[in-house]
Amino acid sequence: MVSPDNGPDRKSRRNVRNAVLVALLFALGFAGVLTWGRSLPRHFPGQVATRPVVNLNDYEIENRAATSEKREQARKVAPRYYLANAAYLSSLKAALDGLPVATFEKTDLESIDLKLVHRFDLTDEALDELQPFGGPKTASATWREWTDRFIGLLWAEEPIIASQEYQVFATTLNRLVLPPVPAEDPAAVAAAVAAGDGVSPEAAVEAGGGTRDRPATPPSFEPQPVRVDLALELPPATGPVQADFRRSIRRLAMEAGFPDALSDSIAGAVANDPQATVSFDETRTIKAAERAAAAVRPVLELHPRGEVIATPGEILSTEQIERIDFADRIDGEARSGWSRLTDALGAFGLAATGIGLLFAYALGFVPQLAERPQRLASLLGLMLATAAASFWISSRYPVVMPLALQAAPLLVALIAVLAYDRRLAIFAAGIQCLLLVTGLGLDAAWTIASFLACGVLAVRLNEIRQRAALVGATTLAAIAAAVGFLAAGAIETPLPGPGIDQVLRGAFLAVVACYGVSFLVLGILPTIERLFGITTALTLAELRDPREPLLRLLQQRAPGTYTHSLQVASLAEAAAESIGADGLLAYAGALYHDVGKTRKPEYFVENQQGEASRHES
Repeated sequence: MVSPDNGPDRKSRRNVRNAVLVALLFALGFAGVLTWGRSLPRHFPGQVATRPVVNLNDYEIENRAATSEKREQARKVAPRYYLANAAYLSSLKAALDGLPVATFEKTDLESIDLKLVHRFDLTDEALDELQPFGGPKTASATWREWTDRFIGLLWAEEPIIASQEYQVFATTLNRLVLPPVPAEDPAAVAAAVAAGDGVSPEAAVEAGGGTRDRPATPPSFEPQPVRVDLALELPPATGPVQADFRRSIRRLAMEAGFPDALSDSIAGAVANDPQATVSFDETRTIKAAERAAAAVRPVLELHPRGEVIATPGEILSTEQIERIDFADRIDGEARSGWSRLTDALGAFGLAATGIGLLFAYALGFVPQLAERPQRLASLLGLMLATAAASFWISSRYPVVMPLALQAAPLLVALIAVLAYDRRLAIFAAGIQCLLLVTGLGLDAAWTIASFLACGVLAVRLNEIRQRAALVGATTLAAIAAAVGFLAAGAIETPLPGPGIDQVLRGAFLAVVACYGVSFLVLGILPTIERLFGITTALTLAELRDPREPLLRLLQQRAPGTYTHSLQVASLAEAAAESIGADGLLAYAGALYHDVGKTRKPEYFVENQQGEASRHES
């Protein structure tokens, strides 16, 4: 006699306790997934709002359009940088400084190089005026001072600008010119830095590690730009504009200190070889514009509590979706710890109730599931994984949320009906639909819509003996899904209006989910059988095929046994079906029950075919 504390009963009770622990663990997992799913955003541009959306808290949010407009305005008023033409200005300065030296002690124009005469428009009067400022080796200090001042006016006061840039220059508010600093002249760099920072050239050169005669690498300072209000447009070589240009250069020459009698010659040095003295510095201008834009603070808008973000039937814009997501985030941050705790407890209670009902049903009607924790864990794991995938897909790609809502419970129903029975499949799919709709924050109508296809598929698909049976059942389930999602969409979405497209899209995605899940299960059917420790009717039907390798071996080595097995299989199938048992399973079992006779078939009478029995000798 078996003691009640030992044997099969004790093992069964231990398995049930383990199954209860498994159910509790998965209830905790479902609670976390539900809480996570409800916090995810699920709106997309073009979506039709099915319910009013309002702010639950006061908050401020950046007005991106206003901020962008202010930053663009800051870019427009940012300084426009120009770079002095160091090569041209240096060449011009050298020519002007050398003019008194070249004409020193010259009494007539015939003794002067013709090119020099044409370049400076020299006259006898100008030649006489130049004599006091010349010398055998260098011009006078006064002349050099005038030249330096004149060069400075050409880039820092009224620079010459190319025609294509002149109009932009004239319409720009803030214009800065960087001094002419030849890159190959470190001393000039140091001097320019000193001029910008108020440091003497000698100190700047020494700061660079050298002397005036032996300059070292200049310090890495940015030359200080000069603000410029006026400019001269670079004229063509001839024409009336050229005369105006000459007059402007003549005026600058006199401002620099040159005598009136020499102003035409100084102007000729520029007008006879006109070049732009500054050019647009695109790199610095872009950097300055971006710095100005980055310095603009975001424009914040106050959104009070109770403000309506969207009304039913309204097509959501990108801005509205951002406001909805931001309002949800603010609401989550504003919630107290107690509120979060009650939400978590509520999610656990709902998950525990659903899983508890499923476990109680399995305990009463599917003991092979309730008494085997591994199988229960496999089923609950499938439900949890599909729920999490559904929440993630609905958040990542909210436009296909109907597909995720239908595919998850349908996959659970299809695997459950293949592994166990139709009633458990319907029960598990119903609980899965409730949990999904809760996690997605949808109304109850969507529970019925997603469950309808699961019920039709489970009822029509008792077993799969042929793939055509699954396709047929899937077609009926797809029709049911389309009807369910059309009905739920009509209830939840304001119609008529733009919501019609949304309803039709939801029904289409539900149909796609039905066929997608069915074809997926067909592909992974062997994995499902190994995972749940089952053999489906489709596999049993395939085992009946005479072309199976083991049956071919039986036909070849023991033809009598093969014929006998066919007869026994037919009898077993008929007997099983007469009492309501699984006839296909009985047929397959009987068909293979004598495969061991392939080792020594001649020892069995049905294979001896009139020969003497080996048992007699």
